[in-house]
Amino acid sequence: MVRLNLAVLVIAVSAAMVSPADAERRKARDLVTLNGCTRYQPVACTMLDAGGTTYYLIGQAVPTKQGVTVTGRKAGDVSICFAPAFEVTSWKPNKKLKCP
Repeated sequence: MVRLNLAVLVIAVSAAMVSPADAERRKARDLVTLNGCTRYQPVACTMLDAGGTTYYLIGQAVPTKQGVTVTGRKAGDVSICFAPAFEVTSWKPNKKLKCP
């Protein structure tokens, strides 16, 4: 009986040790890259028009009125800015895009 309990304990501990690494891999795999034009929308919303969809950018300050490439993940459904939220983990200017 003691051996069985010890075996279950060892399996549970090793499973718990693997879980954080798997979670990090899943997070990296969930990242999405979007290219588009940013714009300001009142009440303090930074919006990204990318591929026919508009996203509300959260997480990092991204300048408006220019083309950008953002990396992040969808952070929820329609927000206060009337668009799905996109959590930005990194961004960079995209000079290839012509934005109004």
